[in-house]
Amino acid sequence: MYYHKGEEIQKENLSENIAVEGFTNEPEERLITVVGVPKLEEISVNVPIIIPIKFKGGGNTIEKGSQPRLEQLYATMVKFPELTVHIRGHVCCGNNKRISRKRAKVVYAYLKEHGIDKHRLSFKGYSNTEPLIFPEKSAADRAANRRVDVIFSKK
Repeated sequence: MYYHKGEEIQKENLSENIAVEGFTNEPEERLITVVGVPKLEEISVNVPIIIPIKFKGGGNTIEKGSQPRLEQLYATMVKFPELTVHIRGHVCCGNNKRISRKRAKVVYAYLKEHGIDKHRLSFKGYSNTEPLIFPEKSAADRAANRRVDVIFSKK
């Protein structure tokens, strides 16, 4: 038995289109986050959508807690074959196009390795050219700017 916000939930009863983060079999821990796949009409196209994928330090290693977000993106691409996605990597302060590109490529590689056709995928590193917060005055500001976002398009 697993729990979400104190409610019992059975993993085998979850839809295949749901990613699950932080499963626990202790109700008091309440760590689970259930992420569903949106309906097609709920997906914004031709605008950046932030995917809350966290990276360790100054590199391109994805933190463990970000796995459900990758799974959600993958499930969305599987469910809607008419979508293509452009994956955009960003860094905080400093001009580091190489790291931003590697971050985008990690997400691209995940989708490709899981069977999404490479012709539906593209990626690019944008360095620090499109910050969410400027100027960066705190660690939280820098963390917000270290991100991956995606732009969905319809074929």
